[in-house]
Amino acid sequence: MDALIKNNIIKKNKLAVDIGTYAARVLEIHYAAKKVTVTASKEINSKDYTDGGEISFSLLAAKIDAEMSGQGRGDVMVSVPGDLCENKIITVKNKKESEIPKIIKKDYMTFGRANPVTHVVDYAFLGKREEEGDTVFYYLVSAIQKSVAGEIVSAFEKHKLKVKTIVSSIYNQICLSELYFDEYEHLNRLFVDFGANSTRITAFSEGMPVYTRSIETGFNSYVTGIFDTDEEAGKPEIVRALVNVGEHTDLAPDIIGGYFNTLDFNVYKKCIEETGDYLATDISRVIDLCATNDFSVSKIYCTGYAVKGLEKRIADKCGVDVEAAVFNSADEKDGKDYTLEFDDVYMNEGFSNAVGLGIYPML
Repeated sequence: MDALIKNNIIKKNKLAVDIGTYAARVLEIHYAAKKVTVTASKEINSKDYTDGGEISFSLLAAKIDAEMSGQGRGDVMVSVPGDLCENKIITVKNKKESEIPKIIKKDYMTFGRANPVTHVVDYAFLGKREEEGDTVFYYLVSAIQKSVAGEIVSAFEKHKLKVKTIVSSIYNQICLSELYFDEYEHLNRLFVDFGANSTRITAFSEGMPVYTRSIETGFNSYVTGIFDTDEEAGKPEIVRALVNVGEHTDLAPDIIGGYFNTLDFNVYKKCIEETGDYLATDISRVIDLCATNDFSVSKIYCTGYAVKGLEKRIADKCGVDVEAAVFNSADEKDGKDYTLEFDDVYMNEGFSNAVGLGIYPML
């Protein structure tokens, strides 16, 4: 079906649902005439789809049904939080393409915590290239627990929402990178996705995704680090300071003073620096790893909710330009053979993964 959309044989609507720890972002997308148009958007607070601190796919499906009921809904594409998926980029050398599926099913279906007994394991072709006389094929292998996948499909079906695709945020990054493709600049780059509980990094060599890694440091690492040191401050106050002040602790006291009533400013500043340095150092290590594999990263693109000002710390630590991959309500961006448009819809920095999911059918 997606091949028919890409080749403009049919027109179709889809819903892209990116499920996060703090919010879910939903896009309604229309595909036609080599044009992808985001026609509606909705950000759903996690309090509307969590039960006892756990994600309830039933509550989320009901909320989407209620909020998007007036839209021209089609098939549903879902991306799940990184901690619900296992991901690995693999390479296969000098084989016929027709032989590779059997090789993957034989050799690469068990990795990390994933195995074919308990998980749905699937793979996506990322591309091929010549390397030192070898023809190398790149694939992303992803796995999600069968129970989780079944729960998602069942919950959405109860609201006549037909889930056709379930992917990880890593795959969203890979899809999103296509909008930042340039044949001449920044072919060696990182995409860094900041989540609540972890940070996902994908490295690209000459435009090809070749390595992915998850760092167990995210927004909640800041919250927990500050709260454990200054328990008098409530977590809502800490979150408010992180969102509005972030790393800009050198602002005038009259500007930031309102964010530090109970929260101790010195404790906050120390934790910000420690966690930010830890995260920037881990990203720097990935860049060093790339260098040992003979490619130098020239740019970092950031998605998700980073603590305000973190991009500068990363740029200073890594010595690489950093750019936020964000979209505005009336943006227009060119893919390789299509145009992405936003039909005056609400957007913020949290929607980048949903956009990546939305352009997946065009790849």
